[in-house]
Amino acid sequence: MLGALVRDGLLASEGSGRGMNYRLPWQRRDASALFDTADAGGDVPPESIKPPELDTKPPELEIFQDWALVPRELQAALAELAKPVAERKHARAPTVRQTIQALCTGRFLGLRVLAHVLRRDPDDLRKRTLTPMVQEGVLATAFPAPRDPRQAYTVPPTPTES
Repeated sequence: MLGALVRDGLLASEGSGRGMNYRLPWQRRDASALFDTADAGGDVPPESIKPPELDTKPPELEIFQDWALVPRELQAALAELAKPVAERKHARAPTVRQTIQALCTGRFLGLRVLAHVLRRDPDDLRKRTLTPMVQEGVLATAFPAPRDPRQAYTVPPTPTES
């Protein structure tokens, strides 16, 4: 489990084997840094210092992370939009991309919701489609860390919309 957290960038590791030490990525390597509040502006208790991933403005659109928590009316609308991909075992890449854009317009959808409605493997969907779309600027993320477990995707507003 720790290895997966390190791989996902949620933990940093030092050392090897039984001597391996783990820390949060935004913490300095020096153990005394846990109690050093100078970087936080003086007399701020360490527990109130937020990591960079959490010290961001929350997205303005609603985020849907779990299919079961998506309202029934929206589930039906998303299922209808997803039909060109969900009903085919092998959909063409442009069709998948267009469908994802339609699904993510005006809302943030998490990986599990997208994978469910499109009937696709979540890891494959993220690697082959979502990550390239984010890199191209076709999709925007809700959180700055790419592998944030809360990550969700939306279509960014065009310059005329903002």
